[in-house]
Amino acid sequence: IFERLLDKKSDFTSDINNTKQGKFEQAQKFINRNYNKNINLDDVAKEIFLSTKYISRKLKEKTGKGFMELKKELRIKMAKRLLRETNLTVSQIAYKVGYQNPESFMKLFKRVVGMVSSSYRTWPEDIKK
Repeated sequence: IFERLLDKKSDFTSDINNTKQGKFEQAQKFINRNYNKNINLDDVAKEIFLSTKYISRKLKEKTGKGFMELKKELRIKMAKRLLRETNLTVSQIAYKVGYQNPESFMKLFKRVVGMVSSSYRTWPEDIKK
């Protein structure tokens, strides 16, 4: 009887961990879908029914980064893609990836990427990656 109880406890714990893992993956998907919106960690927590503390800790564990840093990286990554693949203006791209102020976006882009966004567009392809 004792062994069966232990097996059930183990299954239950495994189910909880799998559920939390699934929730964490849901959180990542939610962030990826909404990076360009004005979302915060509370929005993610409400979406997947977990605490902000838990999500924050798991993000840091799995990525080494906090929520805001991940959101910023996603925005810059998409901006780089739009600069390479479209003829949108830098201001249009700034708005499209979620920045309300193109000047702030341009300063951040330069700080993160190491060059101004308009130069990035014309930089040789093999160097941009």
